[in-house]
Amino acid sequence: MTGPGFLAVDSGGSGLRVAVGAAGRGPLARSASGEPVRTGARGLDPGHLMEQLVPMARTLCAEAGVEELATAVVGAAGLAGLGDALR
Repeated sequence: MTGPGFLAVDSGGSGLRVAVGAAGRGPLARSASGEPVRTGARGLDPGHLMEQLVPMARTLCAEAGVEELATAVVGAAGLAGLGDALR
């Protein structure tokens, strides 16, 4: 595939859901982790989020043929859930 793609991430109590796709083509590859991202008093643990997300995103990009991500969207259960380190 040519052209930049997008990364969509949903972090919730049941785990992390990730999709990679391209404009005009929608999601091309999806994956989920049954392990929720750890949270603390300051919201999501950014290190734990990245430990889960980066390998998933790389695998999905390869599966979808996406060589470059131009956009990333991360959803969590409320802005406070993102925590200071991710806002």
